[in-house]
Amino acid sequence: MQIVYIKFNSREDQIRGFYELATKAQVTSLPGGVYAVPLKSLSLLDEQNISYRRAADAEVLLKRGSIRAPVTSICPTSIRPTSDVRKQNRCRT
Repeated sequence: MQIVYIKFNSREDQIRGFYELATKAQVTSLPGGVYAVPLKSLSLLDEQNISYRRAADAEVLLKRGSIRAPVTSICPTSIRPTSDVRKQNRCRT
């Protein structure tokens, strides 16, 4: 799947475009109003006359670099997970 990075041209287009992509395709929101979307989903925006532009390489690199590593979930030692939780691999003891 090819991913493209876009920015919407107005706040209204951003609201409408994010809704369309979130309900009918895949979308990843990055800081600064940059969105990562599958190339084929751009047709959804075009069909709804939602104005967007491809994000410049510098915008994408800057925004992707500002994303922090996800927080690792920790299972506290004072709480023993149930067998159901162990089966789901949420906490390992």
